[in-house]
Amino acid sequence: LILLLPIIGFPIILLMGKFSEKLRKYTGNVATSLIFISFLLSYYVYLNVPVKAVFSYPWFYNFTWGIYLDPLSISMALMVSGVSFLIHMFAIGYMGRDPNKHVYFAETSLFTGGMLGVVLSSNLVMLFLFWELVGLCSMLLIGFWWHKPNAASAAKKAFIVTRVGDMMLILGLAVLFWSLYNQSDPLSISTIVQNASSISKINLALATVLILGGAAGKSAQFPLHVWIPDAMEGPTTVSALIHAATMVTAGIYLVARLFPIYMIAIPAVGYIVLYMGAITLFIAGTLGMVMNDIKRILAYSTISQLGYMLTALGLGAVLQEYTVGISMYHLIVHSFLKALLFLSAGAILYSLLDVRDIRKMGGLWKKMPITITAMFIGSLTLSGIPPTAGYFSKDEIVSLSYYLYQNTGNIIPWIILVIG
Repeated sequence: LILLLPIIGFPIILLMGKFSEKLRKYTGNVATSLIFISFLLSYYVYLNVPVKAVFSYPWFYNFTWGIYLDPLSISMALMVSGVSFLIHMFAIGYMGRDPNKHVYFAETSLFTGGMLGVVLSSNLVMLFLFWELVGLCSMLLIGFWWHKPNAASAAKKAFIVTRVGDMMLILGLAVLFWSLYNQSDPLSISTIVQNASSISKINLALATVLILGGAAGKSAQFPLHVWIPDAMEGPTTVSALIHAATMVTAGIYLVARLFPIYMIAIPAVGYIVLYMGAITLFIAGTLGMVMNDIKRILAYSTISQLGYMLTALGLGAVLQEYTVGISMYHLIVHSFLKALLFLSAGAILYSLLDVRDIRKMGGLWKKMPITITAMFIGSLTLSGIPPTAGYFSKDEIVSLSYYLYQNTGNIIPWIILVIG
């Protein structure tokens, strides 16, 4: 039900808005209510499910479909449904004047359901189908105001760039399938983790690097980061949804989900993960400093923080330490602070009639004290200023890179993270 409720909401909301002008104004309430129920169910599961549970059902050939529950998937489901609920609640007012709001809420509901499917899938085939659904919905939402040429081209760019990553992901899954062909359910997460040591070193290295390519497309890692700044052409609530709770964290989740196979792959793979994250966080942080568009500044900061999350996983693979918790902690902290920043930016744009250039803003603290105070708190957290959560999560990753220096003498990652 956690993932089905928002998906079921998609046709209901679409039909409500299409056939009744009166019902159209309630479509936002329906979407928000369904996602809130998903959040409550996620919390119920969090309280009642043991450390690990897998529910699998036969599908076709020798694949299964089902739900994989452990602290990683449940915490992601809580975060996705919780942040998505808050963003939807904000969007009821933000999109209130839009004549096509029923289409918007139908798409965001499907998008949330797709992302919950990604984090709860027990099988990589099922995960890939939801992964593609999320990609499709993101294109529709980025290009929601399709009559604007910039929005239409940004949607196409996002779709095409992520296609490159998705092609690499499906090749990675093919390599894993070929390597585990004799197993009863070759692409279930449990089968892959349990039998990874029996895969040849070459095949495992190839599969992990290709899967990392898929993660780089969705989570905007260098060099597939180019679509995110243009994705700002959609409504600001879409930017909050894509850049905070959902789509961009899917790639980080995928690497974290399959982290045990990255641990046993050749050390070079760990270094590829580490340096991809480090280069991304440095380049994106630098680009963010020279932007004047308020939403693009936040977009580049998102790419930079995703780089920190991937770097934490790369450091763990190199040091042979289980660092998924550190990466996920930063992911969840970032989801809430970035949703806060984007929704604050949305309130500013709503008040300034869509003026996005920060050089034309000023004196907003007097006019919008609550919004700007919220944005200030989000900015402090993003910068990692104590005692905010951002300090504890980001500093943990920086100290991990110093631990790498102490163990191997490699100081480059620590320098990049500190400058970043």
